[in-house]
Amino acid sequence: MSSIMRGMRGSQRRLPLAVAYVFIVLMALALGGCTSDSAWRSIDSDRAVLPPDTELAVYVSHQGHDLWMSGYLLLINRDGKISSLKTSGMDRASLTWDEQGLFFSDTKGDYLLTDSGMTTWDSPKTDMQVAAYVNPDGTHVGIYNLGFGDADSEIGYIEQVVVTTPTEATRYDIAGYSTVTAQCGSRIFTISEVTNPYISLAADSGAVTSDIPPFWPDMLTQAYPRPDDPSEGFISIDPAGRGGHAIGSACREDRIMAITGGQRQPPEVISWPITGEAPSHHKVVDEDGKSLGLATEVAIYGSVATWSPSPDELVWFGGDGIVRSTNVTTGRSTSLWDSQSARMNSAYTEVSFVGSKVYVMDPVGEWAPDRQMRLRVHDLSDNTTREILTSHMGFEAKDHLLVMRGIAARPNGD
Repeated sequence: MSSIMRGMRGSQRRLPLAVAYVFIVLMALALGGCTSDSAWRSIDSDRAVLPPDTELAVYVSHQGHDLWMSGYLLLINRDGKISSLKTSGMDRASLTWDEQGLFFSDTKGDYLLTDSGMTTWDSPKTDMQVAAYVNPDGTHVGIYNLGFGDADSEIGYIEQVVVTTPTEATRYDIAGYSTVTAQCGSRIFTISEVTNPYISLAADSGAVTSDIPPFWPDMLTQAYPRPDDPSEGFISIDPAGRGGHAIGSACREDRIMAITGGQRQPPEVISWPITGEAPSHHKVVDEDGKSLGLATEVAIYGSVATWSPSPDELVWFGGDGIVRSTNVTTGRSTSLWDSQSARMNSAYTEVSFVGSKVYVMDPVGEWAPDRQMRLRVHDLSDNTTREILTSHMGFEAKDHLLVMRGIAARPNGD
């Protein structure tokens, strides 16, 4: 299963037959014990520090539909050697690495790892992360996908927001199954299908249902700071929008810019004002305005950069492995770099943008439990590409249920 697939998560998935539980657990133990992670240097959480030669952080974890959660933070140096820190796991984990240190989360806590030690916050939460941000004041904000509320719940679909300050981690619920999130200054927004308690507000704004899912169109709501009531959190609707966004977004001049594939439609670039106006859509086309013939998956398996060569251009890594710059007012696009790593065909490809640089971690050669991975960096500002490291990750040899969930490159590194 791809590491970026988004699955609807009802409580039914946690109720398999007892016999199936026993069988799968025994099989997992047997397969997981076939090989070892002897190449990893284990880090004791009580004495954890960030090794000074770390070039890349990688989160590997079980997925939310597995019978139990478990995971590791892997720290890789330029020689490809790995230090590992065991976690309780987090599906689709997001890592943030800046001058404060490397921040990550699992189902039990939040953690800030530095070269002098690790700060831990008690922070119980669900097991699927949607996004992670660092606010200008240094506060960390994470968004997590919980699932459908109870029949009598005021919220139709629930996501958790966790705010981590130097002194505490606090959590609250918001409504919506986010397909994209955005940080605009000190505010964080989500785009999701209209759900309670926003249905009446959306209907008053012109939202109508469809005969096929998703039944409601997209809405824009504020996730952080926490709105006092739904009317303060609701921003606007997109009558033509029905999910399918790439991961991430850019926010400039009070506009959220993202790439979306919609319902089996070719990719579009969307510009959505946070001031309440309706969003605009433009098909992603070539420099002459002609169709590129892109599949929907090119958008859905894509990632968006915050950096851009100009205010009206959105830079994004497509599921076909090509980095494009797309004009948000015309859709005209220029190919900036072909990584030759089609993300929509590989669950082992992870991407991270840092300024004008795009880091790509992808496999080398045929599949193996201890397959070799490589990290490359391409600087979009000068069109140069370099390979930083290769490493035999070995996470599938350790536990065949582990998958790559997120990466973060050293800030101010290569």
